[in-house]
Order: sequence, then structure tokens, then C-alpha cells
Amino acid sequence: MTAVEARNETLWNGIPIDIRKSITDAIRYIVHYHEPYKIEIYKSVYPDVFIGIEDTILKLKGLGYGVEYIDNCDIVDGKLIISW
Repeated sequence: MTAVEARNETLWNGIPIDIRKSITDAIRYIVHYHEPYKIEIYKSVYPDVFIGIEDTILKLKGLGYGVEYIDNCDIVDGKLIISW
């Protein structure tokens, strides 16, 4: 394993399981998604994902994902948009 692979694996494993599962499911069923690929995770559905969200955002960006975090807007309590 190279240093880059080790770093990426460490970053990936540090991301909450619900986010990892959402990303891998999206990739597995990519036929149902359109480019640019994205998933949306809502705080009301996965509140644990939003604990330490700043750290998670940094890890996702370190892996090359586009990340947008919307906190307490009029429509939702919090939303994380991940794209690639």
C-alpha cells in the first residue's frame, strides 16, 4: 500500500458509516443517478452524521468530493450535499 492509499483509506474510514454507505450505494446503483453525481443527507434523518460535521467535511474534501453544508435553513434543519 502506498502512502496515498493509506491516507485515503484512513480518511475514508474516518467518515461516518451512514455517509460511506450512501456514497457506495449511489456508486453501486449509478444507473439511477445523473452526472454530476450527488447525494443529499438530512440532519432530521441522520442526526449522528452531523456531530463533528466540520471534520467530516474536511475528510470528504481531502478525498476529492465536493461538499456543501446548509445549516438551519427555512426548509430543513440541516443538509449535507456531497457531489463527485
